[in-house]
Amino acid sequence: MIITKQLGDMLASFIQLSHAPLKKPSSSTSSNQSGNEDFVMTEEMYVDLANDQKKFRIMLQKLVQMVYPPQVVKYLLVLQVNKVQGSLWQNLRHFSFKQF
Repeated sequence: MIITKQLGDMLASFIQLSHAPLKKPSSSTSSNQSGNEDFVMTEEMYVDLANDQKKFRIMLQKLVQMVYPPQVVKYLLVLQVNKVQGSLWQNLRHFSFKQF
């Protein structure tokens, strides 16, 4: 059972988690030479995060299939209208129902 009060939050979370860009993996020696990076994305971590994104995309698809379509459209429009310039919400315009 989906509580419609939290539907917008759930959609926003799944969209961000499944479509956020990942930093490309790099070797620890090359990032330490630049001196301005604290975080180093390893190949293993990148693969794990990419697999997590696939799982979140599946969860998003299942959520959209379980909810009354006009409710999904309503919350997606609310999310798109409230987006901040330069944020991850720009990915919403690429969100398509064709994949469901």
